[in-house]
Amino acid sequence: MVERKFPYYDGPRRGCWTSVLHTIGLLSVLSICIAMAPRAVAAADRTALAKAPAKSYENYTIIGAVELVTIYPQNFQIRAKIDTGAKSSSIDAEILKRFSHDGTDWVQFKIFGDEDATHRIESPITRSVRIRRAGTPRDVRSAVTMRICLGTVAADVLVNFAERRELNYRLLLGRDFLKGRFLVDAEPSYLTKPSCNGESVK
Repeated sequence: MVERKFPYYDGPRRGCWTSVLHTIGLLSVLSICIAMAPRAVAAADRTALAKAPAKSYENYTIIGAVELVTIYPQNFQIRAKIDTGAKSSSIDAEILKRFSHDGTDWVQFKIFGDEDATHRIESPITRSVRIRRAGTPRDVRSAVTMRICLGTVAADVLVNFAERRELNYRLLLGRDFLKGRFLVDAEPSYLTKPSCNGESVK
């Protein structure tokens, strides 16, 4: 009697079909893992958030989109735009001269306040900063440390010189000044009045 072998059961083809079925199985498992991955990440994020301690904002001051501030030690007031999108703070100023004092670089500048009031100030240059704005090359500006009072908070902040004369507000306060101190309500303005003694720094 002659033994009949079916083609799809012979050795080489059987091995081929086994490999194909094995590959299909691996691909199916991989597809399931990929589909479930976002859910696993989301679940892990929810667990992390649930375990994270709630941050207290009890000591924060609520401010509006525009606030009146006092600049020390010159003790004059100016309206400031609150900008959480900007990292640094900037002020409209004209540099009159640069000079050296006790081996330190200083600058004499004129600040343009509200209603075109001007204030002449001399201060050491803290450092130069690079400002990057969309669609423009990086701008290198001189920056000085100024003491600014907003509400009941007086703090030393790095302020760079900018051309803001054509804008509505001559002073812009960025995140370096705001973080850890204020919560911003973007709709109203003038929620506070500057009431610092110019000495306490927070």
